[in-house]
Amino acid sequence: MNNHLFFEYSSEEEEIADINKLQEEFESDNTVSSTNESVDSDEVNETFGLKLEDIFDDWDSVEKHVVNYATKAGFEVVKRRFEKNKNGIIVRRTFECKNSHEHHVKRKADIENNRERRSVKTKCPWRVNFNLLNGIIRITSIYEEHNHPLIENIQNVVPKFRRLSPEMLEEVEFLVNIGCGAGSIIRGLKKRFPDAIIYPKNVYEAINLFRHNKTKKTDAAITYDKLIQMQRKEHGWFVEARVEGEDNHLTGLFWMRPSQIDLWERFHDVVINDNTSKTNQYQMYLSLTIVVDNHGRSRMVATAVVSDETKETYQWILECLLHATNGLAPKVLFTDADAGMIAAIHETLPETKHNYCIWHIRKNLEKNLKGKLGNIYIDFIKAWNKCRNSFSESEFHKQWNDLLANFPIAKGYLERVLGTNVTSWALCYTHQSFNAGIQSTQRVESYNALIKKSVSRNTTLFELDIQIQLQLDKEEQFERQEEQIEQNPTIGLPNIIDRYFKQINNIIKKYLTPRILKIQHQQINESLLYRIRRIENWQDLLKV
Repeated sequence: MNNHLFFEYSSEEEEIADINKLQEEFESDNTVSSTNESVDSDEVNETFGLKLEDIFDDWDSVEKHVVNYATKAGFEVVKRRFEKNKNGIIVRRTFECKNSHEHHVKRKADIENNRERRSVKTKCPWRVNFNLLNGIIRITSIYEEHNHPLIENIQNVVPKFRRLSPEMLEEVEFLVNIGCGAGSIIRGLKKRFPDAIIYPKNVYEAINLFRHNKTKKTDAAITYDKLIQMQRKEHGWFVEARVEGEDNHLTGLFWMRPSQIDLWERFHDVVINDNTSKTNQYQMYLSLTIVVDNHGRSRMVATAVVSDETKETYQWILECLLHATNGLAPKVLFTDADAGMIAAIHETLPETKHNYCIWHIRKNLEKNLKGKLGNIYIDFIKAWNKCRNSFSESEFHKQWNDLLANFPIAKGYLERVLGTNVTSWALCYTHQSFNAGIQSTQRVESYNALIKKSVSRNTTLFELDIQIQLQLDKEEQFERQEEQIEQNPTIGLPNIIDRYFKQINNIIKKYLTPRILKIQHQQINESLLYRIRRIENWQDLLKV
């Protein structure tokens, strides 16, 4: 074996200087290559052949082929839609340019030092559709035009291409364990993976993490090792660690299983995120991300443990979500009204509709205003509820102005905390987009309660992950049971629905799962008992 692999630096400063040199060489080489190379779309098509009726053996090779095509052409792709058959096998899949869809500007909170992030959405029409038939996957349609410039050498520009693959991480860990120096490891990776983009500073971060794990096998390191092993064994895992400080201590750990990424692709329309503490011996915060499936059930799709609740940490969690799901952002995201989270969402998810949890708002009102308002606090809450639940925008603004005028003691707090972004909590605005009937983060709170029953302040991160896995197993078991029930024929007794709403019922039965259909039937039955109340300015409702 080459003795240069075991070269030891005389000091940490010497090692860092060598890494900086490698980084400068990397940036210099890529600058030169970017000036000498250009994107030739004909050559890309010739090499990768994205053409009608092209065939593939499996969906993994499809994704790899499309990503390679897009990378060479100079754009990023995302998986937008897919369809499964009754056996759970994907039979249709659509890939689109990351710049597809349209950016909708939304009113945002007034957060200091908050930079504006420009959206990349340009309604780009590029897309390719695949279909599985008789065991063979074919391209059924492709639209090859873009409405934006392509990026030469995109792999040198976009951060996701700097990530180390599981195979690279395994090689780095092995070389660290046998005593290789950082510079030697980076040079060795370049030879072992000649076609990959090796970003020296990213490799150095991984080296330090493995060194830390080697010298001090902490519980966090054990958990990280376990997740990395799962990533190597099963394709589709996403694991990301965050280290800080001179000692490279772990400040964040994020992971998504393949089944969770699949759930995200299907149900990312409405997402809920919330943190809880006191679930492990390191007092790290547990961040859970939940979606609602087609049975109306809460499904955990992402887990993170972090050391703080700052804007930077929230931003790291959201960026991990985007990286894990190929840039698939949620349509609506419910969180508490934390200023750090508001700023992080505004920068990282500029097209996502951010709604505040109404339960957290009420708790904050009580905490900040109950003492000041004293005996009139109950009257204030009644007026605030009436304002918040207004059906039309004009009615809301009238009630809001009355609230500020009638309770001047609360005016400063209301304007500062809630007045900057009424679209995130007022009912007339939050109901303008699909939200699955959600108004709070209570679904996540329920998850936290279940997990807290099984853990304590002395629980290790490894034990915490085991409890989370048990919860996921229960969810998957329930889903299988629901799918089985859905296949069983049922005969119902004559009722209000069949007598008065038969045509409507015949339509919704085609599209709704049994659990959602049951909820819809309850609402139909209740409609006969409604009390009518006249709504002023009802024309505003037609804008929804």
